[in-house]
Amino acid sequence: MRAQETDVGRLREELYRARRTVIDLMPERARQVLDTYVNCSSMASFYEWQNSTANNLLDLCEPWSPRGIEGGSLSPRTHCPLCGGSSNNAYGADGFAFPEGLSRHLLGSHHANPCPVFEMVAAMALEHCLEMERRGT
Repeated sequence: MRAQETDVGRLREELYRARRTVIDLMPERARQVLDTYVNCSSMASFYEWQNSTANNLLDLCEPWSPRGIEGGSLSPRTHCPLCGGSSNNAYGADGFAFPEGLSRHLLGSHHANPCPVFEMVAAMALEHCLEMERRGT
């Protein structure tokens, strides 16, 4: 049983280092926004963190004006500041409608294809919250 505990601990540490590497590869401004996950201490703060972090990431974007009715809307467009992703739509539009389409991508809401980087950091935030609750801090 002790060997399994050691293996689990080692794997947890490897997972943490891999996640930190992804965060550290982000541009500095995005990294500063993402690193706020350490302030989560409860499930309520986790949900608040998700929404405020997505909004803060929107502030990092420099949307461009659409060319006609791009993506079925006249909204400005932008790529995801974390994964560089773009919406998958039948119109072949580049980027996400800004701000709503990008917000949906970051939060994975409304059947949007979720941002893998934001999902990863949200998982870190959730684990951090659960650990803080378990410790009673």
